[in-house]
Amino acid sequence: MIFCKLVTVFSPRDKRQALPEYRKWTNNTMNYFYAENLRMDLKSSKLKKLKSLISAFEMRAMFRDAFNYLSSHSCLKFNYDEHAKSSVKINLGNDCWSFYGMRDEQQDLFFAYNCAAFGVALHEVMHALGFAHSQARTDRDEYIVVDSNNHNDRIENTANLVPFDYGSVMLYARELVVFQMEYVLIVSFSDTKWPIDQEYNYTMGSLRVAFYDMILLNEFYECNCDNHPTKLECKNGGYQNPANCNECLCTDGFGGQLCDKLVGTVLEASTEWNSSGLRIWNKKGIEINTMPVHHFFHVTFIFQAPEGSTIEVRITKLYGFYCHDFCDYNGVELKYKTDRRIVSPLVCCDNDNLWNTTRSSTNNPFVIVKYGDNRTPIFEFEYRYVPGNSTVSEVTNEITPN
Repeated sequence: MIFCKLVTVFSPRDKRQALPEYRKWTNNTMNYFYAENLRMDLKSSKLKKLKSLISAFEMRAMFRDAFNYLSSHSCLKFNYDEHAKSSVKINLGNDCWSFYGMRDEQQDLFFAYNCAAFGVALHEVMHALGFAHSQARTDRDEYIVVDSNNHNDRIENTANLVPFDYGSVMLYARELVVFQMEYVLIVSFSDTKWPIDQEYNYTMGSLRVAFYDMILLNEFYECNCDNHPTKLECKNGGYQNPANCNECLCTDGFGGQLCDKLVGTVLEASTEWNSSGLRIWNKKGIEINTMPVHHFFHVTFIFQAPEGSTIEVRITKLYGFYCHDFCDYNGVELKYKTDRRIVSPLVCCDNDNLWNTTRSSTNNPFVIVKYGDNRTPIFEFEYRYVPGNSTVSEVTNEITPN
């Protein structure tokens, strides 16, 4: 007997970038509540197993963290209200999917054990807020090849308010069709999607929240600091935080009120190759939240060189990273793209097309981010600079729709 399964991150029932024909939430506030199967407590007569209680708490914690993340990066609010006319009912189901935009009724959002993760919870909430998949963007054919009859992959009438980002939490993974015969797996690339830029093979479906994801959210819901008395000149691709207009939201490697401070381990490059890296041995413990640890604990290396130089970096060793079809659990991002806001290709496998490949950038400083599970991974890299008269790229704070 042959078993055929389409490998995907989310449910194929979940069909939905910003969809202008769907309604935004009134007063930028999404009402929500949990269905009974996610409200179990120690006094519940329906509680039969302790693991059911723990699972319900874990599922709710993922939405708690998703709501906290979204509200701390935007002007949106999330209000628990079982009786509101328009609200999202979060159910424990068999897969993960959501309606999109606000409806004049209670609308369902389903969440399941087989797809439960912080990134998926935030992905489904983004649907409920009115956002489509990245593979549904009207400009998607410039970035990905889609050969699929899956309704999740059809093009929608999207408002493309930010550049296409292969690292978006709204983009599905590069998909494969897997046939299982006895103990043999046969992989086919038909009826699938993959990036035109093959360096992004392992980036699609990473479940990280991209910097542009929050810019998209803020643009669509008109969250900004235009009426705030203080205008901040945010640096290095950052912008004024609509949730707190007294600070800037910063790209990786930068912090401080104006994103003008370096955050991470700063390494001075020379014209000779130097080596460095990260080793974490058998860390134990329980995480206090469900967010991927790159939001709270991540390792950032920052390379500096004389102005006008080109900085070069290459990864020479990866150990303890979970390598499969996409870098969701952990990985390394060498941020060599000129736009500091966009996700550069992720690496979590030592057999992909980025392994030990030299990455060059006139971004000075050059930033590397190691994200995800920080219990065992080891990675090493080499770096140097090439003298030159190139000009360090300026990153503006203007959003130019595609």
